[in-house]
Amino acid sequence: MKNISINLLLLLFILNACKQADTKKAGLTEADAKKVEEMVNNAGGEGCFIPYQAKACELLPVETIAKILGVAVQEVELEDKMKFLHGMGKDKDKPYKGSGFATCEYAWKDQSGKKIKKIVMEQEFETPMTYLINVGRFTPVKDLAAFRFNYRTLTQQEKDEIAKEAEKELDKRVAEGKNTKEQAGAAKDMASAFMKGREVIEVAGLGEAAVCIYTKLTGNAAELVVYLNKNHFTVTVDMDTYSKAQNLEIAKKIALEVLKKCE
Repeated sequence: MKNISINLLLLLFILNACKQADTKKAGLTEADAKKVEEMVNNAGGEGCFIPYQAKACELLPVETIAKILGVAVQEVELEDKMKFLHGMGKDKDKPYKGSGFATCEYAWKDQSGKKIKKIVMEQEFETPMTYLINVGRFTPVKDLAAFRFNYRTLTQQEKDEIAKEAEKELDKRVAEGKNTKEQAGAAKDMASAFMKGREVIEVAGLGEAAVCIYTKLTGNAAELVVYLNKNHFTVTVDMDTYSKAQNLEIAKKIALEVLKKCE
C-alpha cells in the first residue's frame, strides 16, 4: 500500500525518533534536507486557508484561543513549529507558498504547580500539566474520495504493511550509516505505539467532511482533520486532565474559527 499518508508517517517517525534518540546531533542530513525541500517546493495549492501555509500563526490570534479555553490572553503562548521551513523552497521560477507541515502551537501552562502522571511508550513519568493546541497542516487534497481514503480506520493488513515498510526504511538507514541501531529501535517502537489503538471517527458539521483521530501513543489528544474545497487542515488538542470528548469539543470550536476564513 503506497500513499502520501504512509510516506508522511514514515518521515515523521524517522526524523522525530532519531532526533529524540540523539539530541547531540542537530539538524537534518543533506539527503533529508533535500527531501524536505522538495516537499516544500511542491507545496502550495489554492484555497481559503492555504495562504497560511507560510504564516500559520497569523491565522488565529491568541485572543481567539484564549477565549475558547476561558483563560487570560497573557497565559497563552504561541510558536511557529515549522519556522525553519520558511527559509526553504525559494526556487527562482516557482514562488514559495509555504509548507503543508507548518503548524502554530498555542500552549497554556497550568499555574497550580500540580503534576500529572503520563504513560508514553509504556513508561510512566510525572510532568507539569500542560495544555497544547496545534493548528495547521494546510494541505491540498485531490478530492473528497482521496481524503476519505487517507483518513479512515486501517485494517490489520494495512497496519502490518506500514510497519513492514517503516522497518525496511529504518534498516536501510542503519546500513547506510545515517542512523544507529538504537535510533532505529526508538523509531520502530514509536511507529508501533502509534499504530496501536488508532481510531478514526467521522465528525459532522465541519466543512465537506471531517474526522477525529485518536491513538494509544497520544492518549486523549484529539486530532481533528477537516476537508473543504480540495484542501484540508488539522487542529490537534491535547489538554491534560481532559477526556477525549472534551478535547474534541475544543478542537471543533477552533476548526469553526478556521472555516470562517472561507466565508
